[in-house]
Amino acid sequence: MNKLNIKKASMTVETALVLPMLFLASVCILYMFVVMGKQMHAKITLYEAAHTLAVAAYATDGEDTEDNYIELTVPIYTKLPINYFAEKSFWITESVKLRKWTGYDPDEAKEAGDEEMVFITETGSVYHRNRECSYLNPSIRTVSKESLSLLRNKSGHIYYECKACKNKKTSSQSVYITTYGESYHYDVNCEGLKRTVYCVPISEVGSRGPCSKCG
Repeated sequence: MNKLNIKKASMTVETALVLPMLFLASVCILYMFVVMGKQMHAKITLYEAAHTLAVAAYATDGEDTEDNYIELTVPIYTKLPINYFAEKSFWITESVKLRKWTGYDPDEAKEAGDEEMVFITETGSVYHRNRECSYLNPSIRTVSKESLSLLRNKSGHIYYECKACKNKKTSSQSVYITTYGESYHYDVNCEGLKRTVYCVPISEVGSRGPCSKCG
């Protein structure tokens, strides 16, 4: 056997040995993402459950004990996917800890001399004293474009084309409006239809004035 054949045979043997190892390493690395996905799903589920329980429960005023917290823990069983490791598996523990709801009573806060808390949106020009104000909770409805010229919002104003979603104009004859809004929208997911509400001290509202409806 000449040197060339020996070299080829050697490369074949090395490839046969290395490829399975590379394959196993790749599977292990990819499986790490599967495990991370399980962890993330468990974390989100735990947080949602803990948040629901924390709102339903009440913390003891003036105390900061373990009884004032909701703590949930869940074990995640993970079995290794490679037969070479037989029945070996491992456990991962995920936990979430949230403080129980303490509530906010405007009258009690006023008596105690605490600063008033109000509600604002990221792009709004006013602040609200009532979280249930209709301006903070727009009622979205679908109407035809042809009827826009006849429609008015609750304040009697006409509807203008939304600047944020006008580039998403389609052949559809329907648009979206709200009871108090002044724009019509082509996209139901338009940022102009969303309301991210923040609860802040009244001293932090900046140049915003009081809402004409709840202020």
